Amino acid sequence: MAKSARHLARYPFSGAVVDAVRAKLDGFSLSRGTIRFTADHPLPDDVVEEIVRARLAQIKAA
Repeated sequence: MAKSARHLARYPFSGAVVDAVRAKLDGFSLSRGTIRFTADHPLPDDVVEEIVRARLAQIKAA
């Protein structure tokens, strides 16, 4: 996770993981491998858990 002057960001380091949760992130700024959010509009806990599970599955499969 990272912080800038205007937003925070989660970096799952996988465009496939971002694509897997894209439908649940309406209103968030997304790019390949990056999800941007603010303290006032944080990522939902269930989506963070899904991101972690999906990325861990990718790592274990490699």
